[in-house]
Amino acid sequence: MVALIAVATLSAQTHTTVRHRQVEVTDESAAGFNRAQDAIAKGDFAAARTLLQQYTTTKPADYRGWYTLAYADSRSGEKPAAIEHYKKALLLKPDLFEANLNLGLLLAQSGDRTAALPYLQAAVAEKPSVDDPAQRNKALANAWDALGNLQSGEEAKASYQKALALDPQDESAKAGLQRAGAETVNHGFAKGAALSISELEGMHAQNPESLTVTAHLADAYTEAKQYAKAEPLLKQLAAVKPGDATVQYNYGVVLMNLHRPREAQNYFLKALKLDSRLSGGYGNLAIVAAQNQDYMLSMRALDARVQHLPENAGSLFLRATNLDHLQQVMPAAIMYRKYLAIAHGESPDNEWQAKHRLIALDPHNQTKGKELEKEKAK
Repeated sequence: MVALIAVATLSAQTHTTVRHRQVEVTDESAAGFNRAQDAIAKGDFAAARTLLQQYTTTKPADYRGWYTLAYADSRSGEKPAAIEHYKKALLLKPDLFEANLNLGLLLAQSGDRTAALPYLQAAVAEKPSVDDPAQRNKALANAWDALGNLQSGEEAKASYQKALALDPQDESAKAGLQRAGAETVNHGFAKGAALSISELEGMHAQNPESLTVTAHLADAYTEAKQYAKAEPLLKQLAAVKPGDATVQYNYGVVLMNLHRPREAQNYFLKALKLDSRLSGGYGNLAIVAAQNQDYMLSMRALDARVQHLPENAGSLFLRATNLDHLQQVMPAAIMYRKYLAIAHGESPDNEWQAKHRLIALDPHNQTKGKELEKEKAK
């Protein structure tokens, strides 16, 4: 069996994948498996994959076939196939350290960090299948290091410390421990004095992997209306925190201010799906949906907004223009009247547009007083 000691390539790790011991299968029907082992030893992974695909068809209950096929898949760049074949190996032998580690790493590298976590947790609970104690320790240290990369704060620190206890020379774990320490300190940001953008930029340069520093710098850029600088930081955060509604919403705000309404709409929808209580999201969704000419979505967003916040001049004007675009003439005219009744000169351009559209839509003033009747009816 190929006992692959795969190592973390999350963050800035630079270890090399190592192939360890090889066990020959003595069953005469498994000659293809042994030839595959020889092909792997020669670096001919394409030939190995063909032989192992045949072997797993005839011997589907042999976890070694699936595991070795997954290894050959991975070395051939066939990551999705490797993921599936590692899973099949683990169904047959759940305690296989190397399969748990390699599968966890592949999932994390593909961006599915949540799915990766249980496999890496399983790996650190098992023992590598190599005989040499030093190699065993190094392999297990790699697993703890990889687990630390999926954690934060004290959990990450504990994992990196365990990695270094097994392999004191693990530079990746040393760097991870330093990052985790900075992460823990950074949780105190909210309790201390506000940091300037230049200070946050310096911290980010020193700890680019710290999500806490990245988030604070993105917030500072957004508050300063430096949206172009905030965008790549929030894009990174939105990718690594797909379940964080606030991050998705904040990225939508930045995209909206960068005049990218189509993308902003997608992130506002994601944020509101994750947390329907984000009241500010409905108004912003209504704005970008209208910019995207999806006037029905804009109206639905405004209807949802009113469940959380009262109508204001801005929401009434947007309702009026949506109805106008939808060619709902009388409702649009009534809504323009409602808007003008509370506008009070706050937005001259909008008021000018509302007055002129009202003349065009209702030249005979048929809707005059209708907005008041509608309110009384409520």
